Amino acid sequence: MMTAQIIPFKIERQQDGELRISDEELAAKLEYEDIRVFRRLIKKHEDNISQLGDVFSKLIAPVGGGRAARVYHLTEQQAVFMVSRSDKPAATMIMIGVSRAFVDMRRKTQREMPLPSSSA
Repeated sequence: MMTAQIIPFKIERQQDGELRISDEELAAKLEYEDIRVFRRLIKKHEDNISQLGDVFSKLIAPVGGGRAARVYHLTEQQAVFMVSRSDKPAATMIMIGVSRAFVDMRRKTQREMPLPSSSA
């Protein structure tokens, strides 16, 4: 998995080849005090964000035991949609930052990845 720390967002290339950002990263930037509030918002809009691409999530067991939590990894479109639904004061600036971070990551990975061979 390729990872790049692009200030202020961490974008990761997932197994499907798609660039994604974690719900934890977005919630922190949006200043949610409780990640569960943002995850409930994602769950509420899951039908909508699934129209923007596959919804990737995984159960993560907390260190030291306890109940596992579902962590979401959102595409650029899904992330921007969820930020717009957050009703947080910083949402507009976060949307701009997320979009820039995805563009920067795409440019970086395109320079490092070999060009596909022509099948013609």
